[in-house]
Amino acid sequence: MDPDRWRRIEELYAAAGQREPRERARFLAEACGEDVALRKEVESLLAAKEAAGDFLAKPALGDSFNLEGTTLPIEEPAIEESATLGEAGVDLAKRLNDRAIGLRAEGRAAEAIEEYQRVIDIYTRLSTKDGPSDLRADLADAHNNRAVALDDQERSSEALADYDRAVEIFTLLVEKEGRAELRGDLAMALTNRAITLRAQGKLDLAVADCDKAIGLRRQLAAREESFQSELAVSLNIRALALREQKLLAEAVKDYDELIAIYTRLVRDGYEVFTRRLVKTWKVREELVRMGRGEGG
Repeated sequence: MDPDRWRRIEELYAAAGQREPRERARFLAEACGEDVALRKEVESLLAAKEAAGDFLAKPALGDSFNLEGTTLPIEEPAIEESATLGEAGVDLAKRLNDRAIGLRAEGRAAEAIEEYQRVIDIYTRLSTKDGPSDLRADLADAHNNRAVALDDQERSSEALADYDRAVEIFTLLVEKEGRAELRGDLAMALTNRAITLRAQGKLDLAVADCDKAIGLRRQLAAREESFQSELAVSLNIRALALREQKLLAEAVKDYDELIAIYTRLVRDGYEVFTRRLVKTWKVREELVRMGRGEGG
């Protein structure tokens, strides 16, 4: 592996490992952008770490896990029963979600999708009953995660249905119920949906989703600098869509903002963004030349 590539993986692995699992998934989605291979490399390392540590105390469900030559049998209560078990059902859903993340990290997207379906089933049943807590954000998160796995398999229409559901739930919670702490989750779902919409050639819709995500992330970045990298992802997706719409002047504005963000991040010691800064400068200059009629 290229040494620079490996250093980047190590940096992201270290940074992701310091975050909670839910925040970790969002961080990797933003830091890796469209570099799916990079994200999978980091997720594989994280999954291996979990296997060597947490699984000793609480192994993944519904499987056998071989640790140092010892096979540990795993018991799993029926989901039909767990849906009425309150906190036990929530715990099962979280453990299934963790396993789905690990499966996807191993490149086993089809199996991850099946696990996410079970997670969604549990949260849906508990959410429609007198559940132990408000699980709608967890349900939206599961839809978003399954959509990412569906995208891995190029099942974009199914992925969009899941993104739609995630955006719908997060929008309700943020805009109707004032759950400001979920603005980052809503922005993530909007950005993920924009990536898929752009891939389908639905550029107007992709730009509209990015507009909303950028608005949310600007609010967050104004209060906490760590959201700058997430804002950059949404800006980059919008710039790409605008470029494909031949709206070069608007795309250049986004690239100018991206350059400013990457410059600050590099100055603050985040060397992982150096390449992205250089690449963004080159793309920006290319668009300027195209706007002047100097290039293709």
